Amino acid sequence: MNKKEISQYIDKRTSFYSNLKREVNVEIHKNEKILIKEYEKFESSIVEKYKQDLEEFRVKYSLWKTKKCKCGKSLRYINFPSFWGCIDYRNLENEHITFKEDEQQRQLFKRNFNNVKVRLNKDWCTTIIVNSGLKNKIKAKELFLFYQSIGLDDLRVKYGYKSTLTTLSTYEFANKKSKKEESVVKEFLEKHFKVLYQPYIEYKYKNDQKKICIPDLIISDENLVLIIEIKTHNMYIDENQINLYYQLISHSQKMKTDKRTLASVFVVNEIYESEFNTNNGILIEDLIKLTSKEEIVSYLVKNKFQ
Repeated sequence: MNKKEISQYIDKRTSFYSNLKREVNVEIHKNEKILIKEYEKFESSIVEKYKQDLEEFRVKYSLWKTKKCKCGKSLRYINFPSFWGCIDYRNLENEHITFKEDEQQRQLFKRNFNNVKVRLNKDWCTTIIVNSGLKNKIKAKELFLFYQSIGLDDLRVKYGYKSTLTTLSTYEFANKKSKKEESVVKEFLEKHFKVLYQPYIEYKYKNDQKKICIPDLIISDENLVLIIEIKTHNMYIDENQINLYYQLISHSQKMKTDKRTLASVFVVNEIYESEFNTNNGILIEDLIKLTSKEEIVSYLVKNKFQ
């Protein structure tokens, strides 16, 4: 949508919420106070995380400038392999810190400082929906437009990102093709495996806020668990994304003493050959040509990413 269409759309939906509340998604109407509270709670958490990151940066930068360790002792420069280390590093009762040589560390601090910001992704409304216990009852765009109608900020715009509505609209159009691809792969694999389609996985790092990730497919049998990430093009492959999924599933298996083999695979509709693309994934058309479960397992494991 262009800017005029976006403005017209917002005006139309704002009027909808103001004048026709009886037609609004009943779950939004019933849970207005909860949704507002979760919005405030969510914003507070991302701002608090930003403040923590900024303070952590300031403390680390101060230690480097004064050449002090976390334990309070002085740092000394080691010529090989060129770094600053604590003079009391053998004392493991205290926490220590090391720094690279001065110019390299200075450039590293510069990059790190530029990355200290309020972080939130395009799916922040979905996160609030899940946190509110309203998963599958409200759509992200419905919630966003509700917030707009009562004068709450678009958090992405507020903290320097692209408009949420533009992102959601683009995402909806782009998803039409990818949903078809997901459906083809899902229906093919369901003939041979137990399939979980886009399961919500809630996770939390120590001293961090809860987050949500959504793998495309997780397939399994008595011997194997495979994380399948489906992309329209190999250029869209996100290794960090699938690494996260792998770590979470692996952790879950350890907690449940599940000893099945775990692997992750990218399945794509198109491949652009390039020296910069080392993990191209496997083509959907090649996958669905396979006729037996043995062939499918062998092919997926042979071409696994991890």
